[in-house]
Amino acid sequence: MYLRYFWHEKFTRVIIDYQNETITTINNSNSNIFNSDNLKHIEFHLSTKNHINPLYDFGFTKLCSHDGKETIITSLILNYSNIENILDDVKKIKKLDEVIYLS
Repeated sequence: MYLRYFWHEKFTRVIIDYQNETITTINNSNSNIFNSDNLKHIEFHLSTKNHINPLYDFGFTKLCSHDGKETIITSLILNYSNIENILDDVKKIKKLDEVIYLS
């Protein structure tokens, strides 16, 4: 599980601008800026496992734009709580499962 998450995030950077309420993802030479205008919703995929279980910390955040693009940010580089309380105009969905596999 760790290796799959690691390879997904290997070249990814995330920049959160709390003042302007934007989330920028940079992967290699590709960059995407997300805000209230271009996001349809945000999904938080969270584990329900006990914190003693090693898979507890694995989860991801999926940014879904109006144009159908989806960007996944795993818990290895961003805890969902960092963006849970910004972008108030964007619908937020929490999806819970015991083990969170990348989709």
